[in-house]
Amino acid sequence: MFNYFTRIKRIKDNLYWDYFLSQKVEILFDEKYEFLSNIHHENILNIKFYGKGTDNKKFYAREYDDISFINKNQLKEIKNNVKQFFSYLGKSVILSKNTYGEKFKILDIKDLSDNNSFIPSTHLRGYKKIIRNNFYEFVSFLNRKKNITLYGEKSSDIDNFIMDIINFLQFNNKIVFYFDSLEKFYEEANNFLILGENYDVKIDREKIYKILDTEEAYLFYKINEPKIIPQQWNTIENSLFKTHKIIVSGKALKREEYAQFQLMPLKEDEVKEMFFWSNSDIILKLFNESNKDINLIKTKLFFRNPPELSYNEKYLLNYYFLLGKYPSKENKKEIEKIEENKELLNSLIDRYLDERILITILKNFRGKTLDIDEYKMGLLIENIKDSNLLGKIYLFLPQNLKEKFFYILNSIR
Repeated sequence: MFNYFTRIKRIKDNLYWDYFLSQKVEILFDEKYEFLSNIHHENILNIKFYGKGTDNKKFYAREYDDISFINKNQLKEIKNNVKQFFSYLGKSVILSKNTYGEKFKILDIKDLSDNNSFIPSTHLRGYKKIIRNNFYEFVSFLNRKKNITLYGEKSSDIDNFIMDIINFLQFNNKIVFYFDSLEKFYEEANNFLILGENYDVKIDREKIYKILDTEEAYLFYKINEPKIIPQQWNTIENSLFKTHKIIVSGKALKREEYAQFQLMPLKEDEVKEMFFWSNSDIILKLFNESNKDINLIKTKLFFRNPPELSYNEKYLLNYYFLLGKYPSKENKKEIEKIEENKELLNSLIDRYLDERILITILKNFRGKTLDIDEYKMGLLIENIKDSNLLGKIYLFLPQNLKEKFFYILNSIR
C-alpha cells in the first residue's frame, strides 16, 4: 500500500515539499472522505485529499491495494462487498466504471452520500481503526528513545498496531519505511529517492544514508527470528545515527542500546469496537475460540461459505429482497432456513439473484412500489442483464429511486 505522506515534508500550514515532484504542493483535504480515515477495508481506495502544485495542476493522492491479480467474477464480488460495507456504515457509494490505473487495477469511488440504513451484520470485510490505550504511550516512547524493540504476541494485534503508528507518523510529516528484509528496504528507499519511476537505477546506499540520517525518518524492521539479525543492519545502525530504528518482533529481543516496549493483548471491548458491525455474541465466541488471535478472527468473520439453496429457497430469498416479506403460503421450514442464514445470504445476495425468479415475482406483483433502497437498486442494476426486466423494476421503484436510477445505471455500465 502506498501512502502519499511518505514522500512529502511540511513547510508550513497546508504547504509541503514533494520529494517526487521536486516542488512545493498545497494539500487540500476533502471532508467528504474524512470518515474513511478511521475505517479499513482491504479493497477500498481511500481518497483522503487532493493537492495543487506550483504548476497549478491538481492531483489526487490515493492509498489503495493492487487487485490486478483477480478475475472478473472476483472483482464483481469485491465491488458488491465494498458497496454493502458502505451501506452498513450508512453510506451509498457509486464506484467508477474504470477500475484500472496506469499500473494497478483499483476501485475508485465516484460518489458517496448518506443513506442512514445501518444494520448489524456478521459478514463484512472491514473493521474500525481504534486508538488503543497504549497507542500514545508508544508515540511518547518513540519521542524519547531512538532505538526500540517493539514486541507482542498474535493476541496483541501487533501488525495493525504498527500500521496505525506508521499512519500517524506519516500524517505528521515523517519519513517512514516498513520492511521485512534489508533488500526490500534498500529498494524502497532508493525508489523513494529517484521519484518512484525507474526501478533499474543502481541502488546508491551512500545517498540513502545521507538523505535518511535525520530525526524525521523512522525505520520499522520486522523480523521473524529474534536471534538472527543480518550483519548489514549494523551498517545501517552506524550510518543512520539520527534515524529512529524500531525492530518489530513476536518475542522480546535483548539488544544493546535498544529500549523494550511490549504490546499487550487486545481487550474484549476493543475487539467488539473493531468489528462494530457484527454481533457481539459471535465476536466473543470467536475471541475465545481463536485464542484472541485477531487475524484468525478476521479470517473467520470475512470468509464464510455460502449455503446451497434449492429453487424454492432462492425464490423466497429473491421475493424477500424485492418486497421485504415472504409469500404467506410458503413452506415454513424453508423460511426458517433463510432466516437462520439471512445475514450471510444478504451479504452474498448477488450470487442468488435469479432473473427468471424475479420475472415471475414481478409478473404476479399487485402492489405499487417495491420495498428496496438505493443499495438494493444498485445490486439489481449491476447483476441483471435483461433490459426488459430492468424496465419493469423501474416502473415499481419509489419516486426518489427513479430519480437516481439512470445516474447509477450509467455509472455502473
